[in-house]
Order: sequence, then structure tokens, then C-alpha cells
Amino acid sequence: MNRGVIELFLTTEYKQRITLLCVRLEKEGMLLQDTVMYETENSSWEDTSLIGKIIVRALEREIHVVIELIADIGNALIDALIMRDPGGYRDIVMILLDEKVITSEIANSLLDVVSLRPLLIQQYGDEGRDQILKAASCWPTVLQFVQAIKEYVAVT
Repeated sequence: MNRGVIELFLTTEYKQRITLLCVRLEKEGMLLQDTVMYETENSSWEDTSLIGKIIVRALEREIHVVIELIADIGNALIDALIMRDPGGYRDIVMILLDEKVITSEIANSLLDVVSLRPLLIQQYGDEGRDQILKAASCWPTVLQFVQAIKEYVAVT
């Protein structure tokens, strides 16, 4: 999209909202990274104690929050720049890819992460351990996503 068009539609209000969401995503991502390190070192998934169960649920919650923040950031940018309406979480990522906000590498990794949303909010089972741990290791991609958003809207 043309820089002039971006500046025309990306108001100060949108920039502030996107900036706050990016800061929150960075903080959540750091917490996610710490939780993954703890889980890896302590094998909390096999730990049936209360602490083990809390760590596993914390990890699931952090991934869910990261997914919601990715969607919120994407939606804010899509709304501001009057891009096509997304039909869901995957579509938000695809629109950002189509509009060249993010690279295909970032998009592919984010698609893996957002695809876990149903597992986290509807299935409530422990069968997704490997998928959840894989998604939790997405922290470098989350940082790349935040950087790509900041560069696209010049929110630095």
C-alpha cells in the first residue's frame, strides 16, 4: 500500500492502539517464553501435582492471549487501512500477508499458532501437548511479527 495512503488512514488513535497492543504482545511473549523454559526444565505436563497443572494451564493461557493479541493487532491495522474484512483468525494472517505487512515465513508460523485456538478454547483436553509446545516455541516469530507491524506503520 502507498505510504501516503497509509498515513492518511492510519490516524494517531490507530497508531496508539497498535503500539499498545504490540507492547502487550511483547510482554506476553516474554512470559510465554519463561513459562516454556520452566515447563521444559520441570516436565510439568507429566507432573500431576497442583503446581504442574497450574504451569500447563498458564502455558495454554499465554498461547491463547498471544493468539488474541495477534488478531487484535491485525484487525486494528485492517480496520485502519480499510483492507478486506477477515473471515476468521487465519484470514487475518492471510490479509496481512497479501498486503505485504508480514512475510510468508512469519505468516506460516502464525497460521500454525492461530490454528490452535479451537484446541485451547473448545476441546479442553491434554491431547494437544506437542502442538501446544510447538506453538509456545513461536516466540521468535512473534517478535518478527511485532517488528514487521511497527515497520509497516512506522510505529517505533
